[in-house]
Amino acid sequence: MRWLHAFLQLLVCLCAAACLPADRGAPPPAPTSALPPPVPAAGQGYPSPRQVQPAVPQALPTQPTAGPPPPAAIDGRLLIATTRISSRPRSDLPPDYRLAWWSSAGLQPIHLPDDDRGVVDAAARPGGGAIAAIVGGVSLVRADGSGGSPVDLLPRLAGPQPAGLDRLLVRQTPPVGISFVDPSGQARSQTGLIGLNPTMSPDGQRLALGYAGAAGYYSIYVAEPPFAEVHKLTPDEVLESAPAWSPDAAWVAYVGQAPAGPSSSPGWVVRIVRSDGTNEQTVIPNRPGISYSSLRWSPDGRRIAFTRYEEAPHTRQIGIVNRDGSDLTMLSDGAANDRVLDWAP
Repeated sequence: MRWLHAFLQLLVCLCAAACLPADRGAPPPAPTSALPPPVPAAGQGYPSPRQVQPAVPQALPTQPTAGPPPPAAIDGRLLIATTRISSRPRSDLPPDYRLAWWSSAGLQPIHLPDDDRGVVDAAARPGGGAIAAIVGGVSLVRADGSGGSPVDLLPRLAGPQPAGLDRLLVRQTPPVGISFVDPSGQARSQTGLIGLNPTMSPDGQRLALGYAGAAGYYSIYVAEPPFAEVHKLTPDEVLESAPAWSPDAAWVAYVGQAPAGPSSSPGWVVRIVRSDGTNEQTVIPNRPGISYSSLRWSPDGRRIAFTRYEEAPHTRQIGIVNRDGSDLTMLSDGAANDRVLDWAP
């Protein structure tokens, strides 16, 4: 499967001064403080387009210690960002996250250059063999599955050159927006779209993203090549985010706002909807004080992995659930902060 089809849905959080200049022949500017990724804010779920999360520089350990192995087994491996292998496992600050595999074999840390700045986001190539990660909010690193042979792609964008069929999908802060980056690091093509959580369908023909437009809040939209126009996927007029395509591209999972009802408080739910916008179903219902992010389908399409944020203890845990909402299992115990990034065989 080509990298364009399903390899990478990365959210690059760069401050404006750290964005690549329009002239790709010029080297990128020196890194400045990185912004945290757009994750649910305490008590509010996903931030609106008008909310900005400040950078929080922190002193970092040089020799992180490995945490205990995960207590529950899953099919395949979850690529996660975790604070279990930092010196501050209870922290939810971006610099304290490191990359690791979570599987029945235990927690396997992935060490990348400069990851003491924290890992913002990452994804695995379908079938394994390679990963790509955003380190410190300023570097796009490609490496093998264990973190070996790392290559920083962004500095290699030296000039306009032909982009191959295999490309990485990357989002940077405006004005760069969403673009495709050649895995060799030699070229980049911009889509002209600006939004949250962009993700390509496995067949490479559609792009789902959180898009605000004139509505003033993000909803799930879909675009097709050449990605110049978007159309709304769901009929709901509520805040939505975190789209994720099923392996057969027939469904999209996403997080939606749940308005208050006669017997419920406002909150957040995980839903799935067919890729034509029909047959919307709730997978995880609303629970007060809990929001969700970074949904990922299992390679066989039977389950969905998610990150759950609990407002009261301010912790993030990873879990899995069947696509029909049954057998919801929390994998991490809340002793540290964990975020799902990808699900590999």
